Amino acid sequence: MSKVVITGIGALTSVGLSVPKFWSSLCNGVSQYGPLTRFSGDSYRSSFASELNWQEVESMWKKHGTSVITEETTKLSILAILEAMSTANIHSFDGSTRVGLVVGSLCSSGRQHEKVWLNHLDCEQFNRQLPFHEFSDVAYQANTCAEFFDIKGPTRLISTACASSIDAYGWALDSIRDGSCDVVVLVGSDIVMELVHAGFNSLYSITPDCPRPFDQDRSGLVVGDGAGALILESEDHAIQRHARIMARAHGYGATNSAFHMTSPTDTGDLEALAMRRAFEDSQLSPDEVDYVVAHGTGTPKNDQTELLAIEQSFSIHERQSPLYVTSIKGNIGHCMGAAGALSLIMAVLSIQHQQIAPAPNINTPDPFIQT
Repeated sequence: MSKVVITGIGALTSVGLSVPKFWSSLCNGVSQYGPLTRFSGDSYRSSFASELNWQEVESMWKKHGTSVITEETTKLSILAILEAMSTANIHSFDGSTRVGLVVGSLCSSGRQHEKVWLNHLDCEQFNRQLPFHEFSDVAYQANTCAEFFDIKGPTRLISTACASSIDAYGWALDSIRDGSCDVVVLVGSDIVMELVHAGFNSLYSITPDCPRPFDQDRSGLVVGDGAGALILESEDHAIQRHARIMARAHGYGATNSAFHMTSPTDTGDLEALAMRRAFEDSQLSPDEVDYVVAHGTGTPKNDQTELLAIEQSFSIHERQSPLYVTSIKGNIGHCMGAAGALSLIMAVLSIQHQQIAPAPNINTPDPFIQT
């Protein structure tokens, strides 16, 4: 079974539109959120979001993109992949069938759909002659990225809510380990759209105050724009092309709690099992792990359940060394399908720099956490 390494990363977030800017902002505890600008939030419990500087994004796009692609999430995916390719010192994939692509997204092309339906609310009959790029199907993002980069190996779009790009990581890992691919491009991306904002508001999950994961007084999340891309390769392939290895991808684990559509379990048992499966797959012991980049949404229930799961899977009371836990959602909001990929990038950067960036906005740590 092939060993897997990470050789490239790319990130676009509200605190930085490149990996260096993203990392610098994290290390300096920058937290970016504010009133919505893309649509009115006046009718909602909270109008906060963590949005990108879209003027700067469009400027970046003009240097690399084409006028044919208008869908914003796809633009973010392409820009993130371009940076990941650059850091991996890959100039082209040359149409190789040994290169795969996997996209993780909660609402792939969702804002494009939203625009089309809103523009036709008063029409007696829906216009079925709309150009494909204006009314894209759910596979549009993956197919367009594959075409843009001439990737002809296995291509997937994975949409499993907030776990989308972490599940995409598992698919990428297996595709290399089983010999199907030498390289897999992984990208997670999503943008703030009213349907998602309204949904989280209806669940009372969006904070009217400040996103503060793992704070005793946490009151919810803010939705964020974002994209994160990683280049995964077999170790042999990376060595053959003299690539710089940034980190090793040892394994992953997955479960489905089958508990509730929007709520984690009360005990954290199934969440802990996913972590234990990751230990088993990677052949690592909990004592060999020093740092967990948590999901950490900042909602009272999620953070509590996640801490219970970590306590179980890491046997916290038996550990001889401290375990560090942070979340980036206090910095960049909850970027939905991109959340997992951006957390992976955070982990890679922490390994690269041998540094853990501080979690922002914490005034009173959750009593469950020992400081």
